[in-house]
Amino acid sequence: MKKTTCYLIGCLLILPILTGCGIPKPTAVDSVKAIYELYIQRNTEGVKKLGLTESEISNALSQYETALTNTIRQNFSASGLEIHSETIDAIFQARMEAFSKMTATYTLISEKGGTAVVVLETTYFDEAALDHDAAYDAREAADEAGFTEYEEYLNFIMEAYTNNLIESYQSVTPSEDSKQISVTCSIVNNTWLPADMAAFGSALGRAVAGLD
Repeated sequence: MKKTTCYLIGCLLILPILTGCGIPKPTAVDSVKAIYELYIQRNTEGVKKLGLTESEISNALSQYETALTNTIRQNFSASGLEIHSETIDAIFQARMEAFSKMTATYTLISEKGGTAVVVLETTYFDEAALDHDAAYDAREAADEAGFTEYEEYLNFIMEAYTNNLIESYQSVTPSEDSKQISVTCSIVNNTWLPADMAAFGSALGRAVAGLD
């Protein structure tokens, strides 16, 4: 079976351009913390303080979910497998449940002339190993079942793999150590934000999934 890894989509975080006035003005640490909590822990309180409305938050999360679920579907299709929307949704929700167990700390390293550097340290889980084990166990079970029809064999693997994947996400335990990200921030519309939102989103997704 071709690898249908959905862990690779960890880098596809969609980070909106925040335009809040920030009164009192959030610090660079506040902003980095708010973005982490929004996408990793589904906590919206921090980004509200940055100026996002409920509608903007909902739209940002909706775009993220759409991008992520589309990538899951594409990964399965690239492996010659079809996956039902209900299964994609279950994988997405289980993955977010795993993410929500992660925690982070934030340290302001420097702040000068409209530029600040914040170091974020987050716990993580090994998503590559999780995916590999889910696929391996599914194939082993299929081989032991002794199917004579390839289509039945493939369908069994598909169902077993996705079930294994969902169960593995749901049972994730955060790492004891942490991954570190250095985030350079600048002031945009009176609010501290990561200077390169796309790079921060990619680094954050990969760190939480244990890819770096």
